[in-house]
Amino acid sequence: PNPAGYFMDYVKAGLAHRFEDRRLRAGGFRIHTTLNTDFQLAVNQAVTRHMKRLNKTDPVQCAVIALDTRTGGILAMAGGIKPGSGQFNRTVQAFRQPGSAFKPIVYAAAVQKGHSQQDTIMDQPLSFELKNGSTWQVNNFSGRFSGQMTLRKALALSKNTTAVRIMEKIGTDSVIDLARNLGIESRLSPTLSLALGAYEVNLLELTAAYIPFAAEGVWTRPYAV
Repeated sequence: PNPAGYFMDYVKAGLAHRFEDRRLRAGGFRIHTTLNTDFQLAVNQAVTRHMKRLNKTDPVQCAVIALDTRTGGILAMAGGIKPGSGQFNRTVQAFRQPGSAFKPIVYAAAVQKGHSQQDTIMDQPLSFELKNGSTWQVNNFSGRFSGQMTLRKALALSKNTTAVRIMEKIGTDSVIDLARNLGIESRLSPTLSLALGAYEVNLLELTAAYIPFAAEGVWTRPYAV
């Protein structure tokens, strides 16, 4: 099997939008990609090692992607357990709820709206009455509440109540606008559950959204060729 099969399929799919298949196969092109073979082999080894351990309980799948935060180049890609070509690529074809991985975008939107990391917010029980008459109770994963804390600490501790509170304060539209600027193109609805990563994205767009956190605020679109 090709150790970079998922990546090669991704490259071929991208090129197919630019050139007809016959020309691509017989045109004598020299194609330069962003793949780092050392990274790819390390990813494959890590997938094999860890998935063998995880699959002792229930059969599970995985996805891994590595990006160059300076250029946006895709350095390695694994869309599942097997590295061969022609398979379902979970880095770009699978859509999952990002959960707490979405929270940094909420807090970054708050900073853009003028809030400081040292501003304080309450971590305490929170509930909302929904239009259908039911109640949405926002709980922390730990089941505990810590009271007043800074935005910085609330994010570090991944508190659910504070993430929802800050988004209610700055508005869902500002969070969605920032997510779009960070390259997230999947459907995002203006509901408070967005703060907890309730809407599905793929791994490539979520990972790319983190580039500005490592690149002094500059976002770069991921590319392979």
